[in-house]
Amino acid sequence: MTTESKRELSPQLKKDLEALQTLRDEVRVRAHLGSMEVKRRWSEIEPHLEQLLQSAKTLGDASVTAVREALERLREIRQALKD
Repeated sequence: MTTESKRELSPQLKKDLEALQTLRDEVRVRAHLGSMEVKRRWSEIEPHLEQLLQSAKTLGDASVTAVREALERLREIRQALKD
């Protein structure tokens, strides 16, 4: 893969990043209103999300696994907020 093609994100990675950003925003609001446990979990994951979102833009397809793992963790936190 050339340097130029690494800079262009795959359509799936773009979609996953958009989903990650949407979930991040939703969980951020819910965590603010949630229990201390949820706030603690959010404070642990939020810095990693920001770093992941920035690095995914430069890493390209190598970031797909990391983005999907972050999506799964955020979905778990969102579910915990609903329960």
